[in-house]
Amino acid sequence: MPGSQGVTEWISPPPGWIKINFDTSYMSDIKQGAVAAIAIEGHILAGSIKRIKTMDAKEAEFQAAELAVKLAVNLNYLDVHLEGDNYNVINCLANKTTPPWNSS
Repeated sequence: MPGSQGVTEWISPPPGWIKINFDTSYMSDIKQGAVAAIAIEGHILAGSIKRIKTMDAKEAEFQAAELAVKLAVNLNYLDVHLEGDNYNVINCLANKTTPPWNSS
């Protein structure tokens, strides 16, 4: 929900759930970037960051989502709310759209 200055406010996960925020930074001139994921339950529980080589920013966003899922699996979190800022990635995770690499 937008704040008073158009800034999105962070909303905590429901009780018993873990929220994992993920994002990326991409440098097109060298086709590299970094992805990060942070697990939160009222406070930071764990985090992960990874340097990546990728062809474009869209791929980097999907790699950030993958890192978030791997973080949840590695920490045995079952009730997880994933949050990112890329509309296409979120829709793919929610099974609302077909991933861009799917040929079917």
